[in-house]
Amino acid sequence: MSQDVSFRSSPVYWAGRNRELDFVLARGNKLIAIEVKTTAHKTRLPGIAEFSKQFPAAKKLLVGNQGIPLEEFLLTPVEAFF
Repeated sequence: MSQDVSFRSSPVYWAGRNRELDFVLARGNKLIAIEVKTTAHKTRLPGIAEFSKQFPAAKKLLVGNQGIPLEEFLLTPVEAFF
């Protein structure tokens, strides 16, 4: 992801109830759950589902073949996702 010096958060890994999520970004009270999938076939997303139960207001992003194209995601300023 392209970095903006005003963005002061590091991505973290999240796990809960035997489910995992690739990255979580936090800014103030806003959360963004990010799952990266490179497979072409449709897959289940149990990590995002579990995270959403615990943090229903969080924004969810799927990156890769089934969501936002990886290159587009990496070129987008972090601020745009909030």
